[in-house]
Amino acid sequence: MTKREIAALICKVLGIYALINAVNSLPLILMPFIISVANGSEGTSRMEGVARWASVVNAVPLLLNVVAGVLLWSCANGLARRMVQDENVETPIVIGSEIQIVAFSTLGLFTLLQALPRIGQLVINLYTLSRQDAMMRQNFQGITASEVVTLVIQLALGSWLLLGSSGLVRLLQSFRSVGLDK
Repeated sequence: MTKREIAALICKVLGIYALINAVNSLPLILMPFIISVANGSEGTSRMEGVARWASVVNAVPLLLNVVAGVLLWSCANGLARRMVQDENVETPIVIGSEIQIVAFSTLGLFTLLQALPRIGQLVINLYTLSRQDAMMRQNFQGITASEVVTLVIQLALGSWLLLGSSGLVRLLQSFRSVGLDK
């Protein structure tokens, strides 16, 4: 296999992983409806409204995972060309540093994929929090700020790994050669 074929294969595997994550979040969408049906006719209009809102909120991460999975699968070759930009990518010989470049790029893509649902959740949380009273906003401000900081760090790390993987491999190689006589 060439480096691009390996990178495309990894993108497709991550696409499947994203779709599996989407299926795993289905209970979050179905649970509010099941609870509202189980409660019967008591406060049906309010319960139905809450159930709809909860389902919409919980559907955002699911939809982001589905879109990411489909895009990863369908754009795998294009992403592989971006991840592996060497002139001689069609040679089937793959050495350790080339595998490391593909692995770090894949890890960056995986990290970004993990951040996608959290972006949707954060947007919904911020919107919901903006509709609360001042006391409620003050109580949850620290939690929301820590989520934003965590998400920014994760996005920066994922982007760095995806886009700067060859530089990272060169840095690791230079660390290995420190102290060795040439």
